[in-house]
Amino acid sequence: MIRTPSLILAVLATSAALALGACAPSGSASTAPASAGAPASAGAPASAGAPASGAPASAAASACTEGSGTGTAESIKNFTFPSGISVQAGQAISWTNGDSAPHTVTLNDGSCNTQVAPGATVTVTYTKPGTYPFHCTVHPTMTGTLEVKG
Repeated sequence: MIRTPSLILAVLATSAALALGACAPSGSASTAPASAGAPASAGAPASAGAPASGAPASAAASACTEGSGTGTAESIKNFTFPSGISVQAGQAISWTNGDSAPHTVTLNDGSCNTQVAPGATVTVTYTKPGTYPFHCTVHPTMTGTLEVKG
């Protein structure tokens, strides 16, 4: 005989495990929703996709690299990306998450997926010129556009 409180606890535990899986901290592997088109590893560039500017797929193969670099600082706060973001090819953006929830900066073409934990800063160098729409895989209503100038 299944007791109702036991069933409720089992459902809650399963739901919590699934929710926490989507909130992996920066630097750890996670799986993005299938509809997001993001690579499975955090911060690793994908090997397929093309920027929105129409460049061939091979141009987007390594659209970004995580690590140090010089460029600009951008803040994610109030579940919103800044507008009008642009850098020269080879320059970095230091993304700082000012929210209490994790975010990603995921290029829509899947060529770059960066996880930024709450309160953390991650520096990403963008290498391929183009105009790149991007989104947060955790909060899909968060969107923006990045221009990488040649």
